Amino acid sequence: MGPRVASAFLALALTAATAPPDLQPPVTLSGTRTVVDAPFAGSPVMTTSYPVAEKDVGLQSRTLVFGSPPSLPDSGFQPVTESITSLVAIPNGSPTETLSIDTETRIDRDAYQPDQVNDMRSVTTTGPGQVATTEHVVEAVETNGATFASVDFVRTTNLDGSFDETGSVSEFNTHSLHVGADFAANSHDQTPGFSLRDVSTSTPSSDGPTAMVHVIVAFRGRTVGNVPIVTTSYTVRRWFPVQPRPTLAERAVTPNASLPPECGTLAPASHALFVHARRRQIDPTGSIRELVRDTYYDAGYAAVCRIETSSSTGYDAATGAQTSLHSERTVLARTPR
Repeated sequence: MGPRVASAFLALALTAATAPPDLQPPVTLSGTRTVVDAPFAGSPVMTTSYPVAEKDVGLQSRTLVFGSPPSLPDSGFQPVTESITSLVAIPNGSPTETLSIDTETRIDRDAYQPDQVNDMRSVTTTGPGQVATTEHVVEAVETNGATFASVDFVRTTNLDGSFDETGSVSEFNTHSLHVGADFAANSHDQTPGFSLRDVSTSTPSSDGPTAMVHVIVAFRGRTVGNVPIVTTSYTVRRWFPVQPRPTLAERAVTPNASLPPECGTLAPASHALFVHARRRQIDPTGSIRELVRDTYYDAGYAAVCRIETSSSTGYDAATGAQTSLHSERTVLARTPR
């Protein structure tokens, strides 16, 4: 699903949807996004905070514009703009996204020139608050208007928490991943002529602190002539946290909730409808992704305060050592009309 197709599909879906009752006029929120980056093992942890302004048009559209921090980082991604368009259901008076398209423009600070990164993520859930989703990620890196690198893959999560990824996670790369409901997993990444890496992991021996995982890694570097694939076996402590299934999805709704201190003094309501959503997905071949969304709504379902934290942490499956970290925490509160 390319950006134009996805946008057209969402426009049709929104046209067919019934708008939530008594929505208030557009509102503006402001705050900061704090980005933490350690792109590889042993690299220094860089923390940068960006000012951000968000405009919400009902529940179905919001746009974020980021300012510049006092000092720009030397690496990582600098956010520029982000827009989220959603199809929202309100079961039992609780706003829930069932389809969303998140389009973000960033600057790649690792490059010696300001390469633009256009990232689009479309997410469809089978029902409000459920585990099962289909995520389509499309990313393009551009210089002077020409695309020279791209990402395009689909992640499908099933109701039992298992999930699969297929597609490409870098230019000319083929990628596939399967994680079973029992945490047994296998991944395949190959750039023809340059590298191949296959990782398979067993079901952990238990859920206790002494649980072990059997890991097999098959690797081949740049192919010049008859280069063999080297296969190595490891037995390591379970490095990922215990949860019932590889995909955790939780949701809690609290009416008349007090606003937390992070919402500051600009938010106009002392009590609001609080919706907490958390999703954590474990890939035993080397990563953990987590998203936590805490949103406070007024009586017209307009956002009063929004606190979102997303993180992606990489691990070496053969040792359990952390290899990378990227996290973003966005705190926004309503500004006076």
